Amino acid sequence: MEVEKTPPKPHYIAQRELKKINEREKKKREARKPSSLSNYECSLDKSYKASLKAKRAGKDVAHLGQQSKQSISPLVVEGDFTNALCGPIDKEALQDFMVTTGLIAEQLMGEASIPTGDYDIYRTYVYG
Repeated sequence: MEVEKTPPKPHYIAQRELKKINEREKKKREARKPSSLSNYECSLDKSYKASLKAKRAGKDVAHLGQQSKQSISPLVVEGDFTNALCGPIDKEALQDFMVTTGLIAEQLMGEASIPTGDYDIYRTYVYG
């Protein structure tokens, strides 16, 4: 039992209907198009594309060893209690400071903790 397939009949569309369909398709295409750029956006786009085309040749930033004038002076280490920027520290003045404050050398160098006193951080107001 074989069923014979008949070819589909062509659909005829009236000219008026065809024009309506074409107009709808044009409107859809126009809606999908991106909107035109404003003058500001156009100038930004143009300058961005120009900056991409104009690639700079050579190095912009000199590395630390290649600089003619070094921005950071080399590190100077003279001893335990010296400061490279201010020069050596007077040991007598340091000992006087330690006696006055009651701190030891390890506490000043940060190797030991400095004791703090117990006091009320939040002083409550007392009327009177």
